[in-house]
Amino acid sequence: MAINFTVNVPDEWWVDSWSNNDTLSYTLPDEAPSHFWYLNHEGTDNQRIFFDSDEAQGMAMNDGWTSEKLACADWPAAAAHEWHRTRDHTYTVENVTLKDGQVYKKKSNPLLSDLFTLDDSLGKPKLNAIIKHPHTVAEDRVKVRKTYVSRFNNVYDFESSVQTKIDNFIAAADSYAGMMSTVYPWQLDSLNDISGCFATPKVPTDLITVFSGLPTPPNTPELE
Repeated sequence: MAINFTVNVPDEWWVDSWSNNDTLSYTLPDEAPSHFWYLNHEGTDNQRIFFDSDEAQGMAMNDGWTSEKLACADWPAAAAHEWHRTRDHTYTVENVTLKDGQVYKKKSNPLLSDLFTLDDSLGKPKLNAIIKHPHTVAEDRVKVRKTYVSRFNNVYDFESSVQTKIDNFIAAADSYAGMMSTVYPWQLDSLNDISGCFATPKVPTDLITVFSGLPTPPNTPELE
């Protein structure tokens, strides 16, 4: 008998944000067995799921492995995670337009194994969301640039023309951060051409010249 169930997923896949209470629906099909064997290697993060008892018993004979037979109906997400991971799957693609107009092709029917690993911290298999670093390299670089400029800005009283350039750069960095707040590295990685999108604010060279003639404030990062 097929088992239908839902799982909670992040607001944006691979980002640690759950305020929308989003869910995805999955099905463990009729052809899946009614039970699986859950193997856990004591003292490590290694765990395995087998639907074949002979394979499970063979693995359990190795040192450190413990085996437990569990009902798929009681652990549908764990069973489906392994069942679908090892079988053919056709992805459906949804076009998502980014803020610069380029199109990110998002998979709208991810496998559970695309979004979750199996975690045995409770002694039983449960899903653990895969969380990735949400910022691009360029975004992290602009944050460093803003911190660099802000450190000097917070310590020194500059004449008006320099202060204007400082204010303009900080405003540009803040604007860039706002634009990139919902843009993620895996989206940009899927694009054919990112050379012209999301141009990063650069620290004016004359500001660097001014700053280089002053004692550097504590905790000021170096520019790359």
